[in-house]
Amino acid sequence: MLKKIETLEAKQFEKARAEFAERKVQFEAEKKKKEEWGLLGVKKKLQASKDTLAAERRKWR
Repeated sequence: MLKKIETLEAKQFEKARAEFAERKVQFEAEKKKKEEWGLLGVKKKLQASKDTLAAERRKWR
């Protein structure tokens, strides 16, 4: 009986461990995706600022 309980607990532990590993992978993928989107957003804002500055310079010349 004790052996069955230990085996059952071991199976539950392995299942929980596998679920945790899967969630960790999903979290890391989402984190990377958010970082990439954030970087793209910053790049777009920088480019827009450069374009605006170039337009202002053309007006003054």
